[in-house]
Amino acid sequence: MDSTNNIVITRTPFRISFCGGGSDLESYYKKNNGCVISTTINKYLYVICKKNFVQNEIKLKYLDNIENVSSCKEINNEILKKIVEKYNMHGVEIITISDIPKGTGLGSSSAFTVGTINAITEYKNESKLTCTQLANNAWQIEKDTGNKSIGKQDQWAVAFGELKYYQFNKDGSVYVERIEMKTEVLEKLQENLYMIYVGGEHKSYEILDEQAKRLEKGTNIEKQQKICKLVPILKNALYDGNIDVMGEILNQNWNLKKNLASGISNDRLDDIYQKALENGATGGKLLGAGGSGFFLFYVPKQNHKKFDKFSQTYKILDFKFENKGSTTIYKI
Repeated sequence: MDSTNNIVITRTPFRISFCGGGSDLESYYKKNNGCVISTTINKYLYVICKKNFVQNEIKLKYLDNIENVSSCKEINNEILKKIVEKYNMHGVEIITISDIPKGTGLGSSSAFTVGTINAITEYKNESKLTCTQLANNAWQIEKDTGNKSIGKQDQWAVAFGELKYYQFNKDGSVYVERIEMKTEVLEKLQENLYMIYVGGEHKSYEILDEQAKRLEKGTNIEKQQKICKLVPILKNALYDGNIDVMGEILNQNWNLKKNLASGISNDRLDDIYQKALENGATGGKLLGAGGSGFFLFYVPKQNHKKFDKFSQTYKILDFKFENKGSTTIYKI
């Protein structure tokens, strides 16, 4: 008798990373240990996994693509192909719906992988995966697609959720620490963060591949180490409730990060960043690998009016922090 559920829906949050990015690449953390601070936000990727009427058919709807196949070997998306093969799926329909376009620096690829694995394991009534198992399985599948320059921060961030410190150890393990802040201080931090959409779509693997190659050659080690040293400074400041340090750290992080690979910034992005500083922001960074997507800026309360006027010409993403990672929201 079929022991699967009829339908499962998972909800996986996107993430914003504050500092430490790049140190989650194997080419760095295997020799130096890496670390990042990030938080999930209330923008999500939903995965629906349901029984398909035709038992020998796999029906897929993802990222504006529709596929009807009889074997996992026919699936075009490499991540979906690996997942369907790993979990021996058949007679199933998998649908994804996203609040945010792909390639905008919010960890959408890993949200897609984590959310799909979560949905399928729930659909098959397998033992519930821990956050670490879910993140590690997603990372391994993404790595198995042949992408050698895959980082680790996104899978862990969207699996665990909330504002957290992640340390990537030389042995491949990941240490996770929740950053505890008073509710009112956390709300003030959230109010001082602006996300400005600057458009475009990047291919993160190209930027990360260049970063990884430079790290392997040793040309970016010093810059990456300086980025990592910012992480404990920010962590301690957040624990102390000194949220205005965020602007300073974002600024230092961005000035280091944009020189790690050629596609991270350009003249247009540099101009937007400079104008944001002139209009009240004390620091910011382009989220994700770089090149496009969202700029995150920290703006102290007293500068909000000035910055609001500047930002009117851009699309602003209203968001709140999310304290949960990938979650099953419906199952029958």
